[in-house]
Amino acid sequence: MNIRIMQLYKEKNLNPFSGCLPLIIQIPILLAFFSLLKGGRVFTGDSTFLGWSLAGIDTTYIFPVLNTAFMVLSNRKSLTSSDSLVNNKQMIFFNIAISVMLFFASLNFPVGVHIYMLSSSIFGLIQDLIFSYLFK
Repeated sequence: MNIRIMQLYKEKNLNPFSGCLPLIIQIPILLAFFSLLKGGRVFTGDSTFLGWSLAGIDTTYIFPVLNTAFMVLSNRKSLTSSDSLVNNKQMIFFNIAISVMLFFASLNFPVGVHIYMLSSSIFGLIQDLIFSYLFK
């Protein structure tokens, strides 16, 4: 299957890494935002979103759970079109493992970073759903 995909890329003159460009652009922004919120020097006034302090840590664990849930949903959506059942099972396990690792890693993230990640995940999932229905 991978050989056929690579032939299709070559035939249509596509770069297989072109899907990584939005992530490469997004990573420096996320790192800068994380360091800004982690320092906490910028937020001297009332910097809250729906009652959560943007520079504070979510002690209710709502945002890590929501981020993990949307990551699993978006990964499930991307795996529905896979041909190979064995690859699909391996990718499901890998995606769940990565989601669980991100959950534990993000427990100490500031709420502002969680809101950024959650809004980005929701936007990406909606965009994926729209394009998958438009270009069936």
